[in-house]
Amino acid sequence: MKSLPDVVILVGQPRELIAVKECIKLGIKTITILDTNCDPTLTDFFIPGNDDSIRSVELILNELTTAIVQGQNTK
Repeated sequence: MKSLPDVVILVGQPRELIAVKECIKLGIKTITILDTNCDPTLTDFFIPGNDDSIRSVELILNELTTAIVQGQNTK
């Protein structure tokens, strides 16, 4: 990477705790698919969902991807 990302999308917050802490340290905004075993205070934006379900994660990431691409096309 040549520069830091504007945002990081996290799936499985407890497993990705090192990434969460790095994002906090570097001031990178995070979007987390928040399951019942996650800490909402460690994320900037959250989407309630089952981060253990492949279908759930796929649906959410597809919607986020669509929104990002549409946002880029309006610039």
